[in-house]
Amino acid sequence: MRVNIFVAQLLAVAFSTAFLITDEGVRCRNGPTTSHAIQRQFAKGTDVTIACQTEGTNIEGNALWDKTTFGCYVSDYYVATGSSGYVTSKCRSCRAPKSNAATVNLIASFEGFRPDVYNDPTGNPTVGYGHLCDAPQCSEVKYPIPLSVPNGKKLLADDMKQFEVCITAMLKSKARLNRNQYGALISWAFNMGCGNTESSSLVGRLNNGEDPNTVISQELPQWVYASGQRLPGLVRRRNAEIELAQKPTRRRALPKRSTHGISILCASMVTIPYTSQASSPELDGVAVLGVLTDSAAASLGLGLTYHCVQLITLAGASALDTMPFGTLWKTIGHFKSL
Repeated sequence: MRVNIFVAQLLAVAFSTAFLITDEGVRCRNGPTTSHAIQRQFAKGTDVTIACQTEGTNIEGNALWDKTTFGCYVSDYYVATGSSGYVTSKCRSCRAPKSNAATVNLIASFEGFRPDVYNDPTGNPTVGYGHLCDAPQCSEVKYPIPLSVPNGKKLLADDMKQFEVCITAMLKSKARLNRNQYGALISWAFNMGCGNTESSSLVGRLNNGEDPNTVISQELPQWVYASGQRLPGLVRRRNAEIELAQKPTRRRALPKRSTHGISILCASMVTIPYTSQASSPELDGVAVLGVLTDSAAASLGLGLTYHCVQLITLAGASALDTMPFGTLWKTIGHFKSL
């Protein structure tokens, strides 16, 4: 079956800029959080080129992360940009869905609440639902301390964002989750860490298109051990996550769909030369009908600040969800050669 694809060329020029790493062994991760897997490390004085910047885990009061031309992210705290703000363009990508209230409440019920600042077992200042503070008295927290329960949950929701980002990033288009299934995975990642979840068989099975409730109910019970011991608290948490996942809801979480009815493949974005139209018989029956004009892109709400290409398919079609990954890259490669 032939697939109709539009390729949007959105106009803006990326000015990559080089800066020095300020410390030894600075980790460059595959996402803008400390939970993402380490891709490489930089020695002090290494010259790195920043392709774009985005927000992530706060390091010593700096929440900016710099995406390098290696494709990995390093905390801006360790990069001598000469500024505490943006020095290049903001990275553009699909936003992670926000967790629903049921997810926040589930995590809160297992984390426990402390309205005042206290030191955790390792001596780190902590407040609310286990929020680790950057400053000794948690002065960076934007909510009044002692925290109220509602503000504590708002702070918890802020802390959950990095796990929403990493779960969204690791799941491909075949993984179809409603808000409750997504929430169960956010709680799991919040508890176990994104680095552990990324290489799991649970994520692999979802990315192969298996039924989420089947996968979650079979895989989560395996995550109840610490130092070889089966912990009752982890058993209760996994059971609560499974119960949340199996609660029906019509609200979709992943894959995301834009408000204009266009299914966007977040990961397949590359910079290519501008072209007005193209087609190729070699692309396994894929017919590229053309490149959207600036006005057409604007009318679809895509914006003109991207400096990349996104493959999109019209609402109601599942072409990109079922197309082999190799075919997508053949399509991208074809446009890069134009």
